[in-house]
Amino acid sequence: MFFPLITSGALNSVVFAVYGQHLRNLQGLCKSRSMREREWRAHVMFAGSVAGATQVMFGCPVEIVKVRLQTLQYVGHPWLCLRDIIVREGIWGLYRGITPMMWRDVLPYGVYMLVYEYMIAIEKRLHHIRQDQKAGTIGSPYEASLVATAGALAGVVSWMFIVPFDVVKTVMQSETDPTVHKSMMHCFRMLVRRYGWRSLFRGSIMIIARAAPVNSATFLGYEWCLGKCHQYFTIDR
Repeated sequence: MFFPLITSGALNSVVFAVYGQHLRNLQGLCKSRSMREREWRAHVMFAGSVAGATQVMFGCPVEIVKVRLQTLQYVGHPWLCLRDIIVREGIWGLYRGITPMMWRDVLPYGVYMLVYEYMIAIEKRLHHIRQDQKAGTIGSPYEASLVATAGALAGVVSWMFIVPFDVVKTVMQSETDPTVHKSMMHCFRMLVRRYGWRSLFRGSIMIIARAAPVNSATFLGYEWCLGKCHQYFTIDR
């Protein structure tokens, strides 16, 4: 239980740091305010996708250890599981299932951030929810609920179309024999042939239902931390 909790927090901090830095860099290249506003959506999408790629690179080894522990392919300490995978399957064993994970995380993270930022931009115009952020808070409970709603919507939208990739990733990572699933498409075809196309959406209701509260909490934490950073550092959005 503690392994996914600890690693999830660390990965989220890296992902949001990468996203924020790339977005600031891209917006900084614009020579005028009108240009920044015109290119804003593309910049958010690109920065989110880069953050998603970072999530894949650092998150794939974490995911495979988590899957092995949850499916009882390995019983023991997470770090011993990590070592066992390297010894038995090589360093590339930690990146099994990376292709469906890229499909799941890279572009969808761009969509994820774009939906959230777009919702926040609308709410900012309507309710001025950024007024209290530089004071180290996300404002009133009503304003916090707007952030939570935007986060929930971003999570649900980003997960709606990528559940099959998550299913395939999990199947590939739970298998200890690298010859069973030759590629992502091979795993896709095998699942459909054996269990039907509905198998690609197994657990989708729970995944999407989980996405709403998890991402609400994630963005509430993100905005709170961002507000605290404004107290000590000079940073843009």
